[in-house]
Amino acid sequence: EVARHHDLWVIAFRQRAQQPDQRAREAAIEAISEFATVRQVLDLPEDKYPGGRRGLALRSLLPGAPYTIRWGQCRHYAAAVKAAVAGFRPDVVHFDTISLAPYLDFIGDLPAVLNHHNIESQMLIRRAEQEANLFKRAYFYQEGRRLANYERRVARRFQAHLVCAALDAQRLVSTVGEVRTEIVPNGVDLQYFAPDLSSTPPDPGSMIFVGGLSWYPNTSAIRYFLDKIWPLLSKTDSNLEFRIVGRNPPADIVAAARGDPRIKVLGFVDDIRPLVHRSMVYVCPIFDGGGTKLKMLDAMAMGKAIVAHPVACEGLDLEHGKDVLMASDPETFARYVHELLREPPLRHAIERTTRSVVEQRFGFAEIGLRLAQFLESLTE
Repeated sequence: EVARHHDLWVIAFRQRAQQPDQRAREAAIEAISEFATVRQVLDLPEDKYPGGRRGLALRSLLPGAPYTIRWGQCRHYAAAVKAAVAGFRPDVVHFDTISLAPYLDFIGDLPAVLNHHNIESQMLIRRAEQEANLFKRAYFYQEGRRLANYERRVARRFQAHLVCAALDAQRLVSTVGEVRTEIVPNGVDLQYFAPDLSSTPPDPGSMIFVGGLSWYPNTSAIRYFLDKIWPLLSKTDSNLEFRIVGRNPPADIVAAARGDPRIKVLGFVDDIRPLVHRSMVYVCPIFDGGGTKLKMLDAMAMGKAIVAHPVACEGLDLEHGKDVLMASDPETFARYVHELLREPPLRHAIERTTRSVVEQRFGFAEIGLRLAQFLESLTE
């Protein structure tokens, strides 16, 4: 949407987990090129680091930068930034994550904005609080504290900080002090994600979750659902089906599906919409992580009735009982799922409301125009 109003150049990292081969890399470049000039793409340093991610994590325990910053340190990327600034002469430079903040040193005195998909340090500390393994808990806590110190050091060097919700603006200010923030909500493609207008009803007793299963909030949510909520649901109703959609499902989740044919682990799919449309209830038991959840917006745009943990609803300003059913304990979560499966009037009322909410507040066109105008204001 910003590309409708401004010319964009992109310098990017290719992450092996997302683009495992040259074909995937070129497909990603082609997709971005529809909107921007892709100036350069480099391999993410951690993918080439001795010992990979674990080796880098251990190295990050030493004095110096925390893992989140070491993750993207690359002299070739720095040279690419410097060359692009000299060649393109941009009005504003957008840094899309705190991991890229070190490259602020290579843009001269140009205005810079830092985007926060989450408040990373607070997300790490929350992850530490949820972690049962003592070593991991200590690691995530020290990483969160060190990253918060780094965020405080660099925050005022940016002219503005982009956050996706007022809650994240509050979290950022509580971490780094008073800085200029601009709320740019996560959005959804209202044409692509739309309600099913066919007359085919969803499959009776069906639930679905969609999310990449190499991302720890998603895997934690699925394990929580299978361990705590699924037994309560299946104890009172045997005619159920739970569909789990997302790349890289871990072995224990795959094993759970082998032990119960009503659990379907479907892995990555090219188009989630048919599976979502065929499911009666969308479940989002995410209780960790930060930012706002794109999966919630996608499901709402498709007009699905959702049962979600309150954390999954953070930043979306949703009303319990009208826009979504929120449950923070397994018993309540299971009860709400049962109600949606068994009470069509309740389910249909929420389905109508969810689509209306995203149409009013989360369409890309309006969000993109506001962001483009904000970027212009930084050059005045």
